[in-house]
Amino acid sequence: MTRRKMLLGLGSGAGLALLAACGQATTMTGEAPAAEEKMEPKAEEKPAEPETYEIRVFTTARWDLSEGIGLEVVQELEEANPGITVNATVESGNRMDKMVTSVAAGFGLDIGQAGSWQSQTLAVLKVPVGLDSYMATSNVIKKEEIWESLRGDLEYKSVVQGMPFGPDIRFLYVGNKAYLDAGLDPESPPATWDDLEGAIAKIYSVSGDKIEKLGFDPLRGTGGNHLWMVPMWQLGGETTTPEGKVSLNTPEAEEALNWQKSSIFDAQGGYNQVLEFWGEAARYPAYFQPFFQGVVGNMHLTNSERAGQILPNQPDFEFSYGPYPVPEGGRQAGYGGCHTWFITVDSAQPDKSWLFMEHFGSRDVNIRWALHFDRLPIRSDVADSEEYHQGDDFVRFSANMMQHRKFVIPLPGAPQVLSFVNGFIPDVMAGNITIPEALKNANEQIQTILDEFLAEHGEA
Repeated sequence: MTRRKMLLGLGSGAGLALLAACGQATTMTGEAPAAEEKMEPKAEEKPAEPETYEIRVFTTARWDLSEGIGLEVVQELEEANPGITVNATVESGNRMDKMVTSVAAGFGLDIGQAGSWQSQTLAVLKVPVGLDSYMATSNVIKKEEIWESLRGDLEYKSVVQGMPFGPDIRFLYVGNKAYLDAGLDPESPPATWDDLEGAIAKIYSVSGDKIEKLGFDPLRGTGGNHLWMVPMWQLGGETTTPEGKVSLNTPEAEEALNWQKSSIFDAQGGYNQVLEFWGEAARYPAYFQPFFQGVVGNMHLTNSERAGQILPNQPDFEFSYGPYPVPEGGRQAGYGGCHTWFITVDSAQPDKSWLFMEHFGSRDVNIRWALHFDRLPIRSDVADSEEYHQGDDFVRFSANMMQHRKFVIPLPGAPQVLSFVNGFIPDVMAGNITIPEALKNANEQIQTILDEFLAEHGEA
């Protein structure tokens, strides 16, 4: 208590005694004290109204923010930040193109959406606001908490360009019926290339020139022809070098393609015969039906297919799972995509837009979002938490596979070369072109396109 406050709180006698004690003379008179002047009561000061700001967001129907968990997350953000509102528009078509066009037109878009692998292209186009400075001061999400396998896509010149959400990972699903019919143990999925070849040989059956049961199609699953890269990664190959150059024309890529052609397709009658087996069921999601029926032994699918296809359509379907079988001396690898939010340079108040991004990066939202959509957390610290996996071994396994995740080429200009990464695969598998020639051509074409993209945008 200050001396002034103490004085104000004392009665008159005590106050006089205190004044005397302080050496001040006091005189008692018979005069009544002067009447106190009446003070006009002060009007109560109203708290200042919070600054209002509308965060304009482009999203897609899959990640609708107007209902369900999307609406919950938005409402939490608005309640925690008075004055902030989210105006989310569901866009159709190419979401990256919509964002780029919007920024070019000065629409005032705060947050857009694209794939993680498109981050570096967007950075060269000068569309997103880098997030490193925000993450450095955030108490909610740090750059280092995001899976390293995701940061490889998201970073351009060592700066994270967007906030990832909804990643997935692919691995081997084993159909129990097909395995049991072939005398195999579905609870022991093939762990090596040799194991997989052995399982294929036992499951595969043919009548005349028509396949009745298929052991495995390495290119049939969520990822299609891009799945050829998984064996290449397992052998130690990469799609790009640390210097940002394309590296498809390598011994690892050649060995991976040769194994898939010779040991899988040719062992089951050849690529064209396998295509004939699929017929009208060759595309997603039709190819689940042969798997459900037990005439396909193994599928290469995302973790989210359990909730997206298996449980809704064939809830009694029994399956096992495991990592994609590895070659001798190889390493685990998984093909996995990821969706990403971006603050655009057109945002009038990027600091306000960051509140949206930060909320999506929070531990709690990570857990709820991943569980709701059967996706994976973007944060490594969530993957092993009981709160996330809730004792579900499938969920725990899927999340831990994120450390082995890789995806398509993420370099600047990547959207222009996507078809070149897998376009040559059918001809290779059908024997229409040699593997060395196909890899050489693809590598040169892709590198040329990427170099031209950088030169066009002043980044060469």
